[in-house]
Amino acid sequence: MVNKKRKSRVSRLSKIHIRKSYTKLNAGIFGVAGGLITGLFMVIVTIFGIYGYGLKHLAIVQSIYGFLGYSVSWLGVFLGLIYGFIVGFLIFWIMALIYNWLS
Repeated sequence: MVNKKRKSRVSRLSKIHIRKSYTKLNAGIFGVAGGLITGLFMVIVTIFGIYGYGLKHLAIVQSIYGFLGYSVSWLGVFLGLIYGFIVGFLIFWIMALIYNWLS
């Protein structure tokens, strides 16, 4: 009988510990990491486009960011890094805030 009570108490404590062990994300750092990833992706994709690969797909990207000066060029590599970082930062930052709010 004593072992049953102790076992149930340990079980309840471990469930509480597991529930509280979820950590919150640092939204700023998560956003910077996501911004760097998407910015570098834009750089790589634009460089491939300069050499003639994936131009159909880059036409879609250019239709989105073209009014801001983005094109498939060496200037577009730099602008793609900036725009990719900004958009990636915002998306990953919002994702971290939503995750923290739900957990």
